[in-house]
Amino acid sequence: MELQRKILKYARETGIRFRQTGRFDHSKPLSIPDMRGFSPHLRTVNLNLNQKPDLWVLHDILHIMFYDFASFHLGKNLWAEESRFYENHLASEAFAVLVLDYHYLSFKKSGGLAVDINAKKWSTYQKLNPDLPDFLSSEFCDLHMALYLSGDTEKLEIKKGKSVSYGNWLGHEVRYSEKQRYYVKMWRCDLNQISKTGPSVLIQDSAVSEAVWELTNLLLYAPTKYWNDWIKRVGKLDDQLNYFAGFEKFKSVSPKLDFRFSDSQSVTKSRIQECLRIAVKPSGSNLFLLWQLISQIKLAAIPLQMRVKIRKLAVSSQTDKVDKKTWGEVKDFCLANIQRSKGLTRLRGNFFMP
Repeated sequence: MELQRKILKYARETGIRFRQTGRFDHSKPLSIPDMRGFSPHLRTVNLNLNQKPDLWVLHDILHIMFYDFASFHLGKNLWAEESRFYENHLASEAFAVLVLDYHYLSFKKSGGLAVDINAKKWSTYQKLNPDLPDFLSSEFCDLHMALYLSGDTEKLEIKKGKSVSYGNWLGHEVRYSEKQRYYVKMWRCDLNQISKTGPSVLIQDSAVSEAVWELTNLLLYAPTKYWNDWIKRVGKLDDQLNYFAGFEKFKSVSPKLDFRFSDSQSVTKSRIQECLRIAVKPSGSNLFLLWQLISQIKLAAIPLQMRVKIRKLAVSSQTDKVDKKTWGEVKDFCLANIQRSKGLTRLRGNFFMP
C-alpha cells in the first residue's frame, strides 16, 4: 500500500511517536469506547496493547500531518487563537477523511472508515444531484470543508427525488461533522479550564480548504520527490513538542479534570481514588474514567458477572438515563482494581470522546 508507506515514512522521519498506552481494546466485548486516546497536539499516536498500525492509526497520523502543515505555515502559536484552533483542527479531521476515505478506501471493497462511501456509486449520485462535483476534485474539497466547518449542505442535498444510498452517505457525513464541531468546542473549553461550552462551533468565510487541498495533492498526486522534499523541510521535530502547551490545563499545578479529555495516567493513583470516591452520580467525566480504568484490566481478570454489568452500564450511558445502580457497582469494582498510574502531566489534554 503506497499511501500507507508514505504516511508511515512521514511519521518516522518527522519524529511522530507511537505510545503504548498499556490498555486493552475492550470496545467489542464490553461495549465501551476504544480508550487509546487522541493526542495530535503531542505528535503522538496512542496504541492499545499488541496493536499494529491499522487504518485508525493512519487516520491519526494524517491529523498530525495537518497540524504540522498548519503550524509550519502559520506558526506554532496559531493554536492559542480560538478561531484558528477550531478551523485547523476541523481541517485536520476533514483532511484525514478526504485522503483516507475518499481518495483511497472508496475504491476498496471495504469502503470508507469514517464515511459510508463507495466510488462506484458516485456517478449515480451526480445524476441525482447535478451540483455534486467529482469527489476527487478541489470543488468537492471545498464543499467537504464547508460541511465540517459550518454544517453547510446546500450543494450536497438532492434537489429532487430520494436515494437510500445517497441519504446514508450524506447523513453519516452530516452527523460525523456535527459531532466534530461539538467535541472540538468542548475540548478547547477543557484546555482553558472553562466549565460551560456554549453553542457548537460555526466557522464561515474560511480559506483553510486551500491548505487541505494543497496537502492532499502533495501527499497523493505530486511527484514523490516533492513529498520527500516536504518531509525534509518539516525535519525531525522535538519529541517534547506540545502544540497546546500554552493552555491553562498544562500550566496549572492541579487542573480540573474531565476524563473525557484527561488521561487517567496523567494523575496519581490517589487522585483517581479521590475522584471516584467523591462521585455521587454518573457523569460524562467519571464514566470515561471508568472506561479508562477498565481498559487497563485484562478481560480474563474481569468476572463474568461484572462484564455483564459493564456492558449494561455502557449501553445505558448512551441514553438520557444512565443506570445509577449499575454505575455504582462498576465504580466500586474500579476502585478495587486501579492499576499503577505514572502521573504523566503531558497526557492531561488527551481526547477520549468516540
